[in-house]
Amino acid sequence: MKRFTAVLILFMFLLSFLAVFSRPVLAIEDEDGKYSTTDGYRGWAKAKAGAEEEEPVKYIIPTILRKQYGEFVLDAATSAIYGYDNNVNLNRYDQDGSFFFQNNLSIYGKYPIIEDKMYMIGGYDFTWIKYFKFSDPDLIDNVLTVGIRTYLPKDLSWYVGYKADFVGFPRDKISRYTMNLVETRLRHDVTDWLYHEIGYEFFHKHYPDWKTFNSRGVLL
Repeated sequence: MKRFTAVLILFMFLLSFLAVFSRPVLAIEDEDGKYSTTDGYRGWAKAKAGAEEEEPVKYIIPTILRKQYGEFVLDAATSAIYGYDNNVNLNRYDQDGSFFFQNNLSIYGKYPIIEDKMYMIGGYDFTWIKYFKFSDPDLIDNVLTVGIRTYLPKDLSWYVGYKADFVGFPRDKISRYTMNLVETRLRHDVTDWLYHEIGYEFFHKHYPDWKTFNSRGVLL
């Protein structure tokens, strides 16, 4: 079974890209001509007052919006994708293609359990996919995430988390399912925007409306 998907990214974490690769564009210039990136406005304010600038808080996800309320940090990002899928239904014998539009929204929060060492992380991801030629593959996906990330020496971090995934098909009720997933990952930060990691995950899917048939094709 062959499948080819061509994707044109219209808008995906644009400000995050600029924040990583073009930091002076998003920087604030003080009266002395010194720049401080938007990673931490508080640090810039402290430096302006003559205090030592604090280290910026690491992003939870590539983000276009960051808000900080005391020790609680909130990151949000969105994206829009337009593309073409040549095998919408993953059918080996009758391949149908269609253009599609996909929209994503991610919101994640982080709160310190042990300052600079251990953080509680929670998040929500929403994905909507609309096919223009067919309606059955249309998808709505809601994901809730909670976990704990512990920062270790030598740019290492360890994550343990749980994820609940609610996948629905507006035109195909039988295929909807709920997935529960537990995972653990060990991550190494190479730079402030590049990392590699190894992990393990276990998940269980439940199809509440799925019909069960025996070997003779009789509905059970």
